[in-house]
Amino acid sequence: LSQNVKKIINIDPSGSKYLDPYVKKHMEIKNKSEMIFINKALYFTDTVYGISKTDLKTTTLKQIIENYNLDRIDLIKSDIEGGERIMVDELLEICNKFRPQLSLSIYHENYNKNKFILNDGVEIPKKLIENLKDYNYFYKNYSFDKNEAIFYAIPK
Repeated sequence: LSQNVKKIINIDPSGSKYLDPYVKKHMEIKNKSEMIFINKALYFTDTVYGISKTDLKTTTLKQIIENYNLDRIDLIKSDIEGGERIMVDELLEICNKFRPQLSLSIYHENYNKNKFILNDGVEIPKKLIENLKDYNYFYKNYSFDKNEAIFYAIPK
């Protein structure tokens, strides 16, 4: 918000409902950006908490880019409760076109009917590293266990 950002698009099923009061106040004081809150889940609703799933709609990054006619994306920050594993294929196409910075959560459990199907902490970074050229990659863990592990991809 302090870097003269023109537009911020936040995709969250709860909109701005759970935004910290400090953040809301900071936005009021500092914000010269257009703030868009999209009350939808990205890709799936399986792990959305506190919202009736019967009324919940989903979207994708490609749909948002198309709906808002975006011609520039600087940053994609994602903590969508495991949806990153679904989003990664779309990210490859988006990154090759727009070259945004990425900040992706890669620590969510991924079980499907008691069968482990993908290790996000390995497979998501591997797929991005193998397919995105001229990016630098970083991993940061923000807790004492595997929780809050973030994978960064920054264009060179």
